[in-house]
Amino acid sequence: VKAFIVPQEGVEVNKALEDELKQFVKTRLEAYAYPREIEFLKDLPRTTTGKIMRKELRRMDGEKKAKLERKETYQ
Repeated sequence: VKAFIVPQEGVEVNKALEDELKQFVKTRLEAYAYPREIEFLKDLPRTTTGKIMRKELRRMDGEKKAKLERKETYQ
């Protein structure tokens, strides 16, 4: 499970914030349901009616992981 988060303006994004969010969610969700990864974005992709485009988030995540795999392969 991966969480995509848009932080409020002025919030410093760092490892401590990520860890704090994970701990907060662990207290409210079952062990299998809390996010193992957190990615911070400037904006969530949305449709013209304002719905979050979950397929686009999955596509973006897949592309990012593919780039990392290619990078590791060539090193």
